[in-house]
Amino acid sequence: MLQRNGGYIAALGVALLILAFTVGPQMTLLVVGALVAVAVVGAAVMIPTVALFLMVASEFANASGVLATPVSIYTALLGLCGVSVVVGFARKRYRDRIRPGWWIPAALLLAYLVTLVPSAAMSQNPAATTSALSDHLKDIVFVVIVSLLLQMSSKPWITIVAILVPLAGISILTALSEYVVGNSQTFGGFSTIQSSAGADIAAARHSGPLPDPNFWGRFLILGLPFGLAFVHRSLTRRSRWELLFSAGASLSILVGIYLTQSRGTMLAAGLTVAVWLVVAGPRIRRRAFFLAPLSLLVLLLPGIGDRLLTLTQAVSSAPDYAADQSLTERGNVGDVAFGVFKANPLFGTGPGSFATSMQQYAPLTDAGPTGDITATHNLYLELLSESGIVGMLGWAVLIVGMLVLGHQATTRLAGAYPDAPGGRLTRGVGAAGVAAIVGFSAASLFLHLAYSRTFLLVCALIGFMYSVARTDRGLRRRMPARATAQARKGFRFAAVVTLATAAAATVVGATLVTVLGRDTYVATSELTLQATGAGYPGYAMDIRRRTAVLPAYASLIQGGAATQETTVLADPTRGVMTVRAVADSPAEALKRRDAVVVNAPKAISQSGLNAVYNVVSVSVADVSEERVVDGTTLRIVLLATAGEIALVLFLCGRIRSEERRRGVWLI
Repeated sequence: MLQRNGGYIAALGVALLILAFTVGPQMTLLVVGALVAVAVVGAAVMIPTVALFLMVASEFANASGVLATPVSIYTALLGLCGVSVVVGFARKRYRDRIRPGWWIPAALLLAYLVTLVPSAAMSQNPAATTSALSDHLKDIVFVVIVSLLLQMSSKPWITIVAILVPLAGISILTALSEYVVGNSQTFGGFSTIQSSAGADIAAARHSGPLPDPNFWGRFLILGLPFGLAFVHRSLTRRSRWELLFSAGASLSILVGIYLTQSRGTMLAAGLTVAVWLVVAGPRIRRRAFFLAPLSLLVLLLPGIGDRLLTLTQAVSSAPDYAADQSLTERGNVGDVAFGVFKANPLFGTGPGSFATSMQQYAPLTDAGPTGDITATHNLYLELLSESGIVGMLGWAVLIVGMLVLGHQATTRLAGAYPDAPGGRLTRGVGAAGVAAIVGFSAASLFLHLAYSRTFLLVCALIGFMYSVARTDRGLRRRMPARATAQARKGFRFAAVVTLATAAAATVVGATLVTVLGRDTYVATSELTLQATGAGYPGYAMDIRRRTAVLPAYASLIQGGAATQETTVLADPTRGVMTVRAVADSPAEALKRRDAVVVNAPKAISQSGLNAVYNVVSVSVADVSEERVVDGTTLRIVLLATAGEIALVLFLCGRIRSEERRRGVWLI
């Protein structure tokens, strides 16, 4: 090829040199850039694969959010992809590639949007709801265009490359920023740092091309299982170059996940890998089983195990001001969101309305400080608060529908060749689709719905895999059909095992908690600080905005408590301090509480802080009964439950081994 076109290349080089000497190097670069851009646009219009590659790579790199252009990069690419679809319809070669069922992902998304209509009609913030619905309608157009491009292209592995390249490339940039240039460069905005502070972090929290590392982590989780599927394909094909690319991309994504230092991302990434290993097939599962103990060593790395342990602060009895601030504030926002849901259970307050509803409902839910957070940081609480039970059911239809499509594609592809000849799909890539949906859903326990187009791209890709697996006649032959039947039996067996394990673990845990827990009685009283009038009374009265005042006084008052089970917790948002006494009898609980309340003025005066404030009682609650599970009991329950799960899995493994030995299905 070089010999045939050598003359053209030489002529082009001479022309560029002449142009450089004539108009200068800068103008020459502009001319060359314009020519390249025209060539790329022309190729994208005529070749759906090029248009799809540009759209997918741009979305996973968040190019439209990083690069400031007169026209949004996303809008321009969406228009370009739309033109490519129209041109593809005009050409029989591409039109004939469109398979039945290509529209299912868009239909599932539309079903979800239909459930938002009642909520939108009764929205408490019509402007925000209109904007949210407008974005959702644009998402349907986006899914339709991408689904058609996937059908016309019919090159899923190139699409997966378009996912991996930006994720791996940006992850490498974050590593360079952290370990080479000392976090002094953002590389054009594609390697940003949200913060260098956090509980037990081992590196700065890198957020890639996004403002929040948690959302960047969710991007990486969507791409991770496809990287694993590419590695499996490369190993089966014994292709060194493909293995080098896929393994390098997967490792880079794992490094990117680590550098987010996001606890939710780490947990969701572990679940994503586990789901892919289980769904990808028995050979991969057996190999992963022997490597499972080595994965525990990952927890020993700085910034992983110790970082995850900070999640226990979310369920500890320590006061809010002593816990991780991000956990505390998100938990308090979650309390507000649940309060909004309880007040509007059926339809919520309207899509996109939580930021304004939060101001109304926060004082009514006794939630603690929320900082500057105005989103739920939990997709499911967001759905419940904004669209109620109806909206949650619509989202369940979308997620379950995508999982069903992924399951159908994976079981059908169990009969496909694992080396993917001719660029065909494999069971591994079908499993990657299932794992990506599960990983996204798990990560969304800590995040609200934002930057959703990457998720919708994965949904469209799953829909494409389903349509291919459904129409591929080669998968209907005797041997592939037999493999499909075995895969379906395996899925049913796994479902039974999962339900049995969950049920047994629930019974064991509940039984141990019931037997080992102890009944206690709780007496509470609320105190506040009253300004004495000395100094600057107006300043002294403003204790809610000066969030350090109440915790300081609460610590002094609690210092006079006789037992550790009597606590004084400050709530700067409400301006009160709650005295909480726990005992084995109602009389003892009241005695401990009253002792702290009576001793509160003395504790403050001994520290010389009674000149500005007096302690006054706000309310006194009746004694309530609670069943307490202490730390030792909780550890016993967790160990027993883990042992029970291991026993069930061992027995199921023995059953499967006996099935393989006999060549029959026992259950």
